[in-house]
Amino acid sequence: MLAASVSACAGADMQPYLPTAQKTKYAPETLFAASRDALEDNGYITTNADPEHFSVETREKETAVSSVPRLSYKYSWKVVTSGGTLAITSKCTKNSSMGREKFEDCGDERPKRLREEQEELREEILERAKRLP
Repeated sequence: MLAASVSACAGADMQPYLPTAQKTKYAPETLFAASRDALEDNGYITTNADPEHFSVETREKETAVSSVPRLSYKYSWKVVTSGGTLAITSKCTKNSSMGREKFEDCGDERPKRLREEQEELREEILERAKRLP
């Protein structure tokens, strides 16, 4: 099962980011249902769930990197399953010790834990799709 949270990481350990795009044998409707269910079962609040366009997004979550100074990042997921392709992307913003209230885009990098969570999410969605009729 996917880790419930990426909270309290020892450090962000930023790494180059690549979205997931994997062609599958599953119908877009099956992947969409598996995606929505996997996100919701792992504590994400889904928004903009659009079965006609086979896409679902989550509400932004904030995760602490350290408590003193309060460093954190915010992220959300977007999963699109049109054409039987599982596409997972994340939006990410981070603050700094110089501006703890101001969040800026993570650019082409993501925290290591977020990249790992994306892979776990991909695996869980595919496993769920396998079990759906």
